[in-house]
Amino acid sequence: IASCLVGSEMCIETDAVLGKRLSTNWYKPAGAIDGLSAIVQLKMSRDGKVAMVRIGKSSGNQAFDTSALSAVQSIGVIEEVRQLSDADFQTAYASRSIQFTPKMGSDWAAVILDADVGDW
Repeated sequence: IASCLVGSEMCIETDAVLGKRLSTNWYKPAGAIDGLSAIVQLKMSRDGKVAMVRIGKSSGNQAFDTSALSAVQSIGVIEEVRQLSDADFQTAYASRSIQFTPKMGSDWAAVILDADVGDW
C-alpha cells in the first residue's frame, strides 16, 4: 500500500494491516490477463468495519471485478482504525479507492488511489 496519506504512525500501521488483509484475501481469477484494472471504492465505519463496497471502475471482466469486491468485503474489522484521530479517520479511512490489477500479489504498493470517493 502506498505511504499513508496522513503521515501519522498510526495511519502507517493501519495501512500495513489493510495491505496484509488485501494480500491475504485476494485471489486473481483464472484467465485474468495483463491490462485489467478494477477500482473498488470502500467506506469504512469508525469502528474499523467495511460499511460499503462498490466497483468504482470495472475492469470489464466480471470474475475479476467480483474477486476484487470479495477481497475488500473480507477485510473484517481493522482494530487500528478505532485508534486514529477523527481527522485522520476522515482523511484516510472513511472512504478509499483501491486499484486491483493482475500483477498484484504480496506487493500492494500504490494501490490506494485516493481517500475521497465522493458521495455514494
